[in-house]
Amino acid sequence: MKPWKHTKKVAIVYDRVNKWGGAERVLLALHEIFPDAPLYTSVYDSKKASWAKVFPAVKTSFLQKIPLVKSLHELFGWLMPVAFESFNFDKFDLVISVTSEAAKGIKTKPDTLHICYCLTPTRYLWSLNDYYFKNPPVYFKIFPFFRVISKPNRLVPYKKVDLAVSAFNQLGLPLIVVGTGSERVKLKRSAKENIKFVGEVSETKLAKYYQNAKALIMPQEEDFGIVAVEAQSYGVPVIAYKKGGSLDTVIDGKTGILFDKQNPKTLIRAVRKFEKMKFDKKRLTENARKFSKARFKKEFLDLTKKMLN
Repeated sequence: MKPWKHTKKVAIVYDRVNKWGGAERVLLALHEIFPDAPLYTSVYDSKKASWAKVFPAVKTSFLQKIPLVKSLHELFGWLMPVAFESFNFDKFDLVISVTSEAAKGIKTKPDTLHICYCLTPTRYLWSLNDYYFKNPPVYFKIFPFFRVISKPNRLVPYKKVDLAVSAFNQLGLPLIVVGTGSERVKLKRSAKENIKFVGEVSETKLAKYYQNAKALIMPQEEDFGIVAVEAQSYGVPVIAYKKGGSLDTVIDGKTGILFDKQNPKTLIRAVRKFEKMKFDKKRLTENARKFSKARFKKEFLDLTKKMLN
């Protein structure tokens, strides 16, 4: 799909530009639709987020000047709403915020259209408040995969990588964990020799992990969970927790297996069941196409045009 030819001035807003994951793929898809739109954010780490260099400009808030904020943004959560309210969008006709936190709190004129693509309510404030306070991150990205894992996502508590590590410690089967984050050291200490941590990898290397994977393990609850769709696009079935986005993206018994309790025993049972099953690669890739970038871009642009008219 070609970029939208229009006379409207568009801006894109994101909470912070300092990592790579599913939300960042959404931003790049929006950039393909609106290539002239600048990206506004609280802080920008050009080394950790080199993907953002495709934007014509990355505009940061006053937080950019504070030492350590690029890597320890959680400590400055109380300033995030102020940071986004400080931006001026008066010259824009359309502002698109992609957010799970404060970016949706921007201020616009009454005649400026603000479309919020809400990724999830902020986990450490709402759905996982107790979990985060009981398991605070150690400051100083993952996704688990059976036989081979992929996805340079964050190794943080809610991802439940510890569940996969515990299960595969008992199974003794090869598990590759891709990604880095606050839980990496603790997870690595608890893992046996059959579990390999490869850190953050390039897109080319990630594709190779997918191509050689037997399954993707998704032990956490996600609102969507793009990694499950990515795996299926490579013909890789998914073993996922039966809640949240996996109910929409994984067809139980057809494109993967869903397990209903987040404990090692249940995951082990799911993996052993998986070992006895066969999956149709064509069915997997067809299911993934329902969530293609092309469809997202078309339907998002259709919605935008409708709302602007």
